[in-house]
Amino acid sequence: MEWVARSCGVVGLVLVVVAMTIGCGESSTDGQQDDCSPVSCSELEVECGEHFDGCDDVIDCGSCGSDEQCVEGMCLEESQCDPLSCDDVGFECGEHTDGCGEVIDCGSCGDDHSCSDGFCLFDAPPQKEAFFTDPGDDGEENDYALEEAIKQLLEEAEPGSSVHGAMYTWSRGEMADAFIDAWDRGVSVYLLIGSEYAAVDTLKEALPEDNVYVCRRDGEPSGCHGGPINHNKFFLFSSLSDGSRDVVVQSSANLTNPQLSQNNNLVVIRDDVGLYQLFRHYWHDMRRDIDDLHYFWSAEGDTGTKAYFFPRRYADSNTGENDPVVEEFDAIDCSAGAEVHIAQSRWSWARRGVAHRTAQLAEDGCSVHVLVRQDFTTDDLLAILEGGGVEVTLYPHNHSKYFMVDGHYGGDDRKVVWTGAMNFTSPGLRSNDEALVRIEDDDIYDAYRNDWQTMKDHPGAQ
Repeated sequence: MEWVARSCGVVGLVLVVVAMTIGCGESSTDGQQDDCSPVSCSELEVECGEHFDGCDDVIDCGSCGSDEQCVEGMCLEESQCDPLSCDDVGFECGEHTDGCGEVIDCGSCGDDHSCSDGFCLFDAPPQKEAFFTDPGDDGEENDYALEEAIKQLLEEAEPGSSVHGAMYTWSRGEMADAFIDAWDRGVSVYLLIGSEYAAVDTLKEALPEDNVYVCRRDGEPSGCHGGPINHNKFFLFSSLSDGSRDVVVQSSANLTNPQLSQNNNLVVIRDDVGLYQLFRHYWHDMRRDIDDLHYFWSAEGDTGTKAYFFPRRYADSNTGENDPVVEEFDAIDCSAGAEVHIAQSRWSWARRGVAHRTAQLAEDGCSVHVLVRQDFTTDDLLAILEGGGVEVTLYPHNHSKYFMVDGHYGGDDRKVVWTGAMNFTSPGLRSNDEALVRIEDDDIYDAYRNDWQTMKDHPGAQ
């Protein structure tokens, strides 16, 4: 027998007479749905629990006796159901059914892990992450946040991976031990250090002779490109156990006790192959220990980053000619009201070219705010800044060296941070081994902006 099936909105020939249609729901001319015939518990062949009736409702099919459990709609004696364990289902976290109507708790995950579908997975770390130290209201509290960040990365460095570092002064034995521990676990550690302390001797004794190197001139520690000091503070990690690769760590802090009670910053940039390779190239050029005061070069990384490597002997710190900081300030358009914030540990009269350009930004309509240490600048330089309308805050505990822009820069509206080890001094530009990193990232900008504000609001600021 042939029937025309229309009740589900389909016109066609079927060879079977369907005894019951569930949930067809064809709209009638008055906009209402056709009647839907809900199924009953007996039609579903279930005797307990709640079930879908085929018409957008749930029917209650009752409960079982005191010595029974409802398992998939059937009442079974407890002895008839063999509950599953977490091992049986292969789960390591979360709550799951045991197959007998009960829920089993398979536990939680440890730190840095999240439970996903019964499995503990690494929480992916942020691609860029910033850390800061705060010496407290009295300016005398030790803050180990930056050291702890470095030690955590060392613990995550995979055996067979490499760590390259460049550090100016290093007297902290605890940090020397952290690098030695990484070496003992099979991590290749290579360090360029610009000073001599007992901690450096400890590193030399524990690591192969060529793995800890101090550039020298006339027998004394010096810059590797012929200048007075290797002022760098960065580390490079090839691979970490959290899945990160090509990790660049740029800090403003030396590994010394006094730095613990000063404001410093550290940024971690993961999975930026281009930036990592730029820093590796720079590190190997320093390791060659060849005089080249005209070494300067810069290049962009892969994730909104750019690196600048010094010295740049031909730059004029007095006028700002060929000064990379002045060149970056030249790319700021103040007509739309950009904000510029600067935090500097040392800003000398010899680098007044940057001061003049900073004041010009304020005169051109930018909102410019400078935070600097009074004991490491001059009244004449402050007069240049304030004379141009720059808001100046004097703060005695800062060792960070960064500046940032929120506004029209390089042709677009952007939030950009520059950070590194370079002070606004003539040696920082023309003779020291220095690195500076530009980072375009809203979260990083906000973190540095908050740090700047924390220093400005400190009881010791004026």
